[in-house]
Amino acid sequence: MSTKRKSERSIIGSAESKSVLPCHSLNPALLKSLMVGGALLQSTVSFAVLAESPPQQIITAFYGQSEYDYFGDGESEISTDSKGISYAIELSDSWSVAAVYQESNGKERWLAFERDNLQAFSGANIESSGIGVATSWDAKSYTLNLSYNQSEAEEQSVTYLPRVIERLVSDTQVVDFSIENSVSLSSETSRNQWSLDWEVGVQQAIFDAAINEQINLEVPVLLSTDIELEQLSGFVNLAVSYWIEEEDYAITPFTSIAWNTELNTSGEQSVLLSRGGDARPVNLLDGRFSNEINVPDSGEWQVGVGLLFVDGWSADLIYTESVATDYSIRDVSLSLSFFF
Repeated sequence: MSTKRKSERSIIGSAESKSVLPCHSLNPALLKSLMVGGALLQSTVSFAVLAESPPQQIITAFYGQSEYDYFGDGESEISTDSKGISYAIELSDSWSVAAVYQESNGKERWLAFERDNLQAFSGANIESSGIGVATSWDAKSYTLNLSYNQSEAEEQSVTYLPRVIERLVSDTQVVDFSIENSVSLSSETSRNQWSLDWEVGVQQAIFDAAINEQINLEVPVLLSTDIELEQLSGFVNLAVSYWIEEEDYAITPFTSIAWNTELNTSGEQSVLLSRGGDARPVNLLDGRFSNEINVPDSGEWQVGVGLLFVDGWSADLIYTESVATDYSIRDVSLSLSFFF
């Protein structure tokens, strides 16, 4: 999230491929909704036009950092670091496949109260990992993308007044299908090119979680909750990019906007979680628990730049921020790709 960008034709690219297209996810470094030629593969795909022949394989290493309000109280911002590696290969002129592994973690604590020389801190620790596979089919006038992602996460948090220890273990499975295309806004003879990219698609997501809480009162209270949630959503993405070509390299600045719409949801969509002396309803689809699942009726915007050298490597730097979510989620990601 995903913001991620995708290729115009395939994850490997073609001589005509210069497009930059955002995905609907919030964190591109996590590749949380890997579609073929995701954000961290896209720069190589986009810039393949500079190579003497299109690359057949791409290896990408990526790192990202996200920030958001963990407890949703305006006083508990946490930063998570994400890293991973992906591999993509073109099997034919029309068919490409890709795979990715990623993991992320974050740890933070916040002052809960202070009295005389006594201090107490709330805190949280987050660990997650995931894998994804995807395929893309180039139908010349448009591209079809299909992907599957599975991730596991574990979170532990502590709050005070009273002291509450919370542990959450979750499993998320996501399937995405989309159709996309790119429209050139410049003449074919122009060395530098403006492009408008669009994508529409649907996502099917299943989220399972087990939440255990220990509330330390005079008589300790133990609570356990099991949750299963399914969501079907639609999404649309638009991006504008500018391809600047020099003799030995190319650079592509871009900006994009994406929007998600909930189509159907079944199961528990919210859960009561203890936050010190409060029991707060928390929306399971606000990005707090799973960054793979589309946040209903919300979006994201991106700004970024890609750089490619003809000797076979490229880099992407992308900033992403959520739009119309309960609280802001911000992400910065950097990727390095090598194609051969």
